Amino acid sequence: MNKIFFFIIIIFTASTVIARDYRETENIINQILQQNKQTETVLPQDDQEEEEEQNQPQRRNRRGTSSPTAAEELNLYRIGIQFYESALFDNALSHFDDLLERFPMSQYADSARIWRGRSLMKKRAFRDAISAFSAVSEISGEYPAALFNAGLCHIYLRQPNNALAAFQRIIIQFPENSLADKALLESAKIHFHQNNGQKAVEYLIRIIKSYPNRETVAEAYYQLAKVFEQDSSMRDIEAARSLLKQFLRKAEQGEKFFVDSPLRERVVRDLNHIERNYFKFEN
Repeated sequence: MNKIFFFIIIIFTASTVIARDYRETENIINQILQQNKQTETVLPQDDQEEEEEQNQPQRRNRRGTSSPTAAEELNLYRIGIQFYESALFDNALSHFDDLLERFPMSQYADSARIWRGRSLMKKRAFRDAISAFSAVSEISGEYPAALFNAGLCHIYLRQPNNALAAFQRIIIQFPENSLADKALLESAKIHFHQNNGQKAVEYLIRIIKSYPNRETVAEAYYQLAKVFEQDSSMRDIEAARSLLKQFLRKAEQGEKFFVDSPLRERVVRDLNHIERNYFKFEN
C-alpha cells in the first residue's frame, strides 16, 4: 500500500512539474509575440537608409515608414531570433520557415537560413542543419558563417574530412573574416585528434601570428602546449611547459583574452601536472 501511495505521489509531482514548465514556456511565447505587436512595424534607421540607397521607393509609403510587407519580414525575422535566444527552437524554426517561404528574396533570407540552421543544430538535427547552411548563396555575406557552422555539424556527425574542407574554404577564401581564426582553431583540433600534430602546430602558430588581437589566441597557446605534450611526433615537454607558463604570464600581466580566459584554471592544473611528473627533480 505504501509503495502504491509512493508511486502516486511521484506521478502527481511529475505531472505538476510538466504542467508548470508548459505554462512557463507558453508565457514566454506570449510575451515575445506581445512585445512585437506593441512595436511599431517600421524598419530600423539603418535598414531605411540602405533601402533608400538602393532606390526602392516602392517599399515605402508617403510618410517614409516601411511598407507592410517589409515590416512583416522584419517581424518574422526578429521574433524567430527571440525564440531562438529563449531556447524555443521549434517556434524559431516556424518563423524562419515562414519568412523564407513567403519572402524568398527578403534581405533577411540568408541570415534567416543561418539562424534556421543553428536552431536545427540545437535540436541535434545536424544533417538538416547542413542543408539549411548549404542554401546560403556563395556571394552572400553570410556564406563564411554557413561554411563554419556546416563544419561544426560535420564534426558532430564524425565527418572530420568534410569539416576540414568547409573550414579550409574559409581560411583560403575569407582570411579577413571574423571566423577565419576560429576555422584555423577547429582545424587544428581535428588534426590533433587525427594524430597529425605537425599540421595542428602549423594552424595554431598561424593564429598566434596572424590573429593576435582575437580571442582565439589564448586557446591557440593552450592547444599548442597540448600538442607538444601529447602528440607522439611533436612531443616536447619543455616546449609545452614553456607555453603554459607564457599563458599564465600573459594572464598575470592583464593581457586581453588571457586574463579572463576560461582556460586559465586548466592551464594551472596542466602546468602542475607537467611540473610534478617531468620536472620534480629540477633544482
